Amino acid sequence: MIRVQREAEELAKELDIPIQIDDVCKILSDDEFHISYEEKDISSKGFEGISLGNNQAAGIIVNSNIDSPTRKRFTAMHEIGHVVLHIFPGVETAFHCTKKDLSIEKNSKQSYENEANTFASSLLLPKHFVEPLVYKNDLTWDFIKEVADKCEASLQATARRLVTLAKEEYSLLIQYNSDVWLPIKSPPCHHFIERSRFPSHLTRTEIVNDKNFPHSWDECEASEWIACKKPYLAIKYSSIHYPKHKLTMTMLYFHEIDDWQEDDEWKHPHF
Repeated sequence: MIRVQREAEELAKELDIPIQIDDVCKILSDDEFHISYEEKDISSKGFEGISLGNNQAAGIIVNSNIDSPTRKRFTAMHEIGHVVLHIFPGVETAFHCTKKDLSIEKNSKQSYENEANTFASSLLLPKHFVEPLVYKNDLTWDFIKEVADKCEASLQATARRLVTLAKEEYSLLIQYNSDVWLPIKSPPCHHFIERSRFPSHLTRTEIVNDKNFPHSWDECEASEWIACKKPYLAIKYSSIHYPKHKLTMTMLYFHEIDDWQEDDEWKHPHF
């Protein structure tokens, strides 16, 4: 995926944050190749987007019925990824993508869709912009929301992206309904984390109308999530829950207990 990330991030360097769909299509088009984008009212259940073309022209259609603006933007960037990575080079000529195709968890074994997802994430949340912010701030949900708003990306896509760029030990756990997804880990995090539901005795913040994101951490026993071995006797966690979508996302922070201070003050996000 390094090649895919590099292509998206090099493209992002030529554009302003937040990156706009029309600007991407314009910069990819020239006298020898043209890419068009439009949104259409399509009632087909589960349909998200289409990309099709060849090495001379390509077209993208995104379902205007997608209710979330950030998900619609991710779908568009996903289809652009198909054009750049697969259609223009002649690998494939068309992609019809459903909601399942844009799910990283559900689609981990389909390489083309996985590549398009990686491209979309790297383009919406380019490394040159978000990585310095990750180094300056703790990955609280309040901070993640600020980055998501600046990049006009979804909270989930932003959380995934920031964790993969973190230099400290973080892990993101996602539970949708009763389905627990594979944990997303930062490069230094090598703990085996169980795919278990959120423990009922721990606390989580309910999010309504995208407000009240926590800016601090709670503490729990490491054994809640991993086979506990020293020096990780306890860990910090922060969890949010969307009642409407039955979605819970939990950030774990593995901080060596010898370094902990009871009066630690977590820095407020700054840009």
